[in-house]
Amino acid sequence: MNDRAAVGLVGLPGSDGSASGQSVVYAVSTVDQGGSLALASELAAGRLSVLLPDTLVTGPVGIAAAMQSAGRSVVWQRAYHRYHLTDPSAVPTGTDGSSEPVLPLGPHHADELAGLYAAEPGAAFFLPQIIADQTFVGTRRGGSLVAAAGTHVLSDTYSVAAIGAVFTHPAHRGDGLGAAVTAGVIDRLHRRRRPIEVIGLNCSDGNESAKRIYLAMGFQPTLGYEECELGPPVV
Repeated sequence: MNDRAAVGLVGLPGSDGSASGQSVVYAVSTVDQGGSLALASELAAGRLSVLLPDTLVTGPVGIAAAMQSAGRSVVWQRAYHRYHLTDPSAVPTGTDGSSEPVLPLGPHHADELAGLYAAEPGAAFFLPQIIADQTFVGTRRGGSLVAAAGTHVLSDTYSVAAIGAVFTHPAHRGDGLGAAVTAGVIDRLHRRRRPIEVIGLNCSDGNESAKRIYLAMGFQPTLGYEECELGPPVV
């Protein structure tokens, strides 16, 4: 940390729960974005210069360029915005246009969820461990799970949650299923023993359809940021 700027190094668990997952450098700050960007750049050229290729870096807009300036190659980069639910009254109730019921999912649905996300690898981040938060929901067609959503982050203590893993099978898009499962997660969050007060989510700047859905549901963008994947050091 440096004053109000902060950078964290996180080791994600592997899909089997082991410590062999991907490393993440997290430098997002709503308080001091410029300071976090400068701190991440300084660390990348120093103590974090040993980071292996395939490390993911999340930070303020400009983080990919900062990594390159520090001597690291970048495999890919994407721009995102963080959204905050500011108008819960706009969230659809019931099916609201979707004919399929939204059903709660639990740990015993882990294999089925993994199969759904495998329909488009990389489109949604999912680990079986996060199902235990009891926020996942899904919809079925013909007995098969075709859409799902849950949370990536949940704290009952601080009453905050980040919706994630929102995904509709490519063959079933355009019917409002993404909005339905997102609303289902919000409903589960509001029905917890201590209802969650602060609900957010992240959305790629290039995902125009998702942005329209989230805005219509009462979300508003609050913070822009970037993600990139590190390649080998530039020699």
